This record gives sequence, C-alpha cells and structure tokens, in this order.
Amino acid sequence: MGSQEVLNETRNDSDKKLEEDGAIDLELYNNKEETKYKIVHLLKEPNGETENGSIVEAILRNDIDRNGTVKGNQHKVTARRSYCILNKFPSWIDIRKEENMFADALKRSAIVNLSPESGGTSTNSERLEQLAEKWYERWYKKKLKELKPNIVICGGTFWPAIRQIADASYKPPQVSTGMYYFVDENLRAVFLDCWHPAARFKHSFEYCYFCESCKEIIPKFVCR
Repeated sequence: MGSQEVLNETRNDSDKKLEEDGAIDLELYNNKEETKYKIVHLLKEPNGETENGSIVEAILRNDIDRNGTVKGNQHKVTARRSYCILNKFPSWIDIRKEENMFADALKRSAIVNLSPESGGTSTNSERLEQLAEKWYERWYKKKLKELKPNIVICGGTFWPAIRQIADASYKPPQVSTGMYYFVDENLRAVFLDCWHPAARFKHSFEYCYFCESCKEIIPKFVCR
C-alpha cells in the first residue's frame, strides 16, 4: 500500500484534517548506492496545519535553503541527526563546518508522526500514549512497513511506540551513554530513544550524546 493510499484509508477514521508525512525525497531515500541507511524520524503529531496537507511539501518549500542549509531549530536538529549517521559520526567541531550539507541528509530521510492529525505545540505523556495506541495499526505501523527503515529515531516517542510493538513486560537495553534502544526483528530496524528535536538542550550536548550512542548501537544492529 502506497503513502497516498494509507492517507486516504485513514481519513475514514478521523473528522480532523490529516497531514501527510513520509520520505522527504523518495528517490534519494530509496537510493541504495548513495544513501547508506534508511532513516525514519518518528515524531509525535503535526504542529498545526500546512497549506496543502503535506508536511513533506512544507519542509521542501519553507525549511530548506538553496545553499543546502536547513531553517528552524527542529528541522535542523533532525537533519543533523541524519547527517551524523550517514557520514560516519563526525565530531561536533567537524559537523558545525558542514551545515551546508544538512539539507541533503534531510532529503535522504523520512519523517513520520505517531498521529496524522494536526495537534498543538506540546503533548503530555498521557496524550502521547493515547495517540500511539489509537494510530499504531491505522497509521504509523503502515508507514514504517511502507518505508522499510533500518533506523527509527524516536523524537520523544520511544516508549509509547515500543509499547505497541513489544510485549508489555519487555525492558529495552541501554548503551553506556544511557540511551535505550529496541531491535524490531519483523521490521528489521533499530529504534533509538532520543529527545524531541525541539527539546531545549545545548546543541553540542545533544549532538555528542546522540553521536556517541549511535556509535555503539548502529554498527552492531544495523545492516545496509
């Protein structure tokens, strides 16, 4: 089932406007020769409504500069995480010199929300659990199956997401940095427990934590 078919089918389950998400540039995302890993950023819900009902179109139109940089803190952090993985975990000093390559990394990635319904600027944990339960079968399970990622970067969505996938008693492992991860054998992907990209952390701290965690997890559990 393709992305548009998933969206059309899901409209019957909601009386709200739904926002399409997915691969930013599907051709680049699926390019096995140039894109080493298929990365999905699993976020919470759309922050308001876009003009054409497409998060992907809005990012391409509003958040990517012609010089290759990415606008806005949330999408810049998202792009930086993809760039880190796709380019062998550069140091914080090095990656600050390479921001003009962030747009390419973002285009080679996908963004999927737990819920396709437009929400607000913040979501508490109780509502997040409700969204994960409501939309797992009807939305993001289908999207992940369609995109076939190797890596799912959970931006504040790790625990509600894996509670739908794994047994309730399952306790995910941690690496030395403290990051939790979960290997989905059916999807053949590793889920990473990360902060939401809009979380207010010092950029250097957030990046170094993410980078060092990925160095431990990805080489062990992700195959191209």
